[in-house]
Amino acid sequence: MSLMLLSTLATANTVMIITKSASSSSYDAIGQNITYNYTVTNSGNVSFTGNIIVADNRTGAFSITSSGLNVGQNVTGTANYTITQPDLDAGYVPNSAYATATNGFQSNNTIAAITAAQTPTITWSNPVNITYGTKLNKTQLDANASNPVTGTKVAGTFVIYSTPRNCTERRYADITD
Repeated sequence: MSLMLLSTLATANTVMIITKSASSSSYDAIGQNITYNYTVTNSGNVSFTGNIIVADNRTGAFSITSSGLNVGQNVTGTANYTITQPDLDAGYVPNSAYATATNGFQSNNTIAAITAAQTPTITWSNPVNITYGTKLNKTQLDANASNPVTGTKVAGTFVIYSTPRNCTERRYADITD
């Protein structure tokens, strides 16, 4: 009778995954707070020890946990970012983050971008009174719509409400550059 010894070596598979979401998909004011929610998951077969650090290009680096991350576990955390004038000027806030473990393992990079909600400014270069019941001419509709931050002209549609004599009919006027 012979005894056969089998030996199997497991391959270390270190997989750390980070996901992120923002509390809002848009912003419209300086000082507005955006909360980013992070989830770091150990999807591999090796435990991560010590601090798990999230490095975010907007909020900075912070420890999401100091007790490591066992196989199959996840940990969550939040960080806040305050909207600045340059964010409004740019029209969006690109944001990326990744996580690292004390033993050197690093996650994927995750991205969450939010956009500025900018309302166009509409100006009439030569306002002319509009008389109910008369056709509108080019001079009366000679308006420009522009981005309030950059001043760039914006194409779109004006909605003109006619309210005299209890009329609630809507008329649309397309504006192009």
